Amino acid sequence: MRISFISHHVPLSDGSAPGKSLYALCEGLRAEGHDVDSVTWSADPPGEELPPWCEWRPAPPEPWIVTKARALVRPRSDCTRIGWRPDPDVIAVADDTESFAAVTSSHRSVATFHYLNRLDMRVRGRALRDIQWFRAERRAAREAVLVTTYSDRVAGMIGPRAHVVPIAYPVPEAPSRFVEQPVAGLIANWRWPPNRRALDDLLSAWPDVRARVPPARLLLAGVGSETLAISSSEGVELLGRVGAVAEFWDQVGVLAFPAPSSSGPKVKTLEALAFGVPVVTTEAGVEGIALPARAGSLVTTAFAFVDALASVLGDPVKRGRMAAAGREGVMATHAPRPAARARATLFENAFGAVPPDNPDSDKKEISS
Repeated sequence: MRISFISHHVPLSDGSAPGKSLYALCEGLRAEGHDVDSVTWSADPPGEELPPWCEWRPAPPEPWIVTKARALVRPRSDCTRIGWRPDPDVIAVADDTESFAAVTSSHRSVATFHYLNRLDMRVRGRALRDIQWFRAERRAAREAVLVTTYSDRVAGMIGPRAHVVPIAYPVPEAPSRFVEQPVAGLIANWRWPPNRRALDDLLSAWPDVRARVPPARLLLAGVGSETLAISSSEGVELLGRVGAVAEFWDQVGVLAFPAPSSSGPKVKTLEALAFGVPVVTTEAGVEGIALPARAGSLVTTAFAFVDALASVLGDPVKRGRMAAAGREGVMATHAPRPAARARATLFENAFGAVPPDNPDSDKKEISS
């Protein structure tokens, strides 16, 4: 198959959460023998060399009044300014809602929903920009020939046309080193309000956790760390932005993540499991992560979070078992090749029977 992706995010193995998943998916599809290319229209230049199959094509500047006028007609359609159009014989995949306008004319258009803003606003609050997001999400869900999501919860909100697929992650070749000491950690983009809410809940619970496990330490890291006002008391340490995520997971024995009910998979959970770090989280923290019996994670409620985290932190033998089971589960489902096979199977079922030289025949709705 020939598959073209467009994304507002940069596909890099150590980039943003959406960038990591896109990188892993494309690498997995290529490893499975498919012809893959991608374009990113991120405003910021890539921080490192892009994969050979990806092109950076930022949108040119324009007067703000033109941008506003376009949004009234077609919300979240700035991607059309880069002048990119998929070839008529490819499967054209928008990896995020803001990129869908670039593929809508394709007879093999695919919309990818990592999350839904109308679910997330319950956690981060409403904003005026949500009106445009709601319009863009509805339009993508309605116009795409094929709709894919990464969780049952998001699919349930979109409707019966949505197909759930496993999110991909670039699993490292070896797990991080096992940390026997009771060290909890949380790495996140701290500019995202749901992550700040998770941090508030964690810091509120931490004194009680440390009362049960006195030598316990809590390490915090990630983008936007400079915006955090964290006291170093009670064993809390702020590491700031780390150069590579592997450096963080080499220091952490447990991911402590009291996730609020924002939607979609939380890549930090998937990442911890991939590095062989057990996870203590809430139900939202494992949304969209398909592991048998939730291997590697202890899923609890906000009320019972202290007891759950203390029980895992204080038991290195239990942590070792969880770490091995979690990494094994991620490798079986979310590693690049198995995740790519699931996506390729869906694409083949949706588009494979259509002759590539007759694009007008395949502009059809793909039902569940």
